[in-house]
Amino acid sequence: MAARSRDCPTSPGAAHRLIPRRYSCQRAGAASSAYLWPAPRKAGVITTSYAIERYRKGEDRPEEERDVTAVGSRSLADLFDCPLEQFVNVYAVEPGHAAVLAALTGLTFNLDRYDYFLSVTAD
Repeated sequence: MAARSRDCPTSPGAAHRLIPRRYSCQRAGAASSAYLWPAPRKAGVITTSYAIERYRKGEDRPEEERDVTAVGSRSLADLFDCPLEQFVNVYAVEPGHAAVLAALTGLTFNLDRYDYFLSVTAD
């Protein structure tokens, strides 16, 4: 969850990201404090999640689904060569994609036995 705060006057431009408690900042003999609180959820904000789905070859039901949202939307859109604004669909994971995803996530891909897809879901 994101936090909002006032910048500490002794460290210009630095926003504190602690939630929700009184925070004291002391630097070079100066002291200041600010209250921190969770940022409100904006109406209409879309949350996007990304998952790798594994299907046994020839089957139409996924055997496993692994969340890869932590990789980041821009990295995944670049990997699948799709503009971020249009990156909402299901994408087949090809050998080149699998190698990069394995390095980023630690997942193992057995492309001889399974078909893999990246599923993009927006809530």
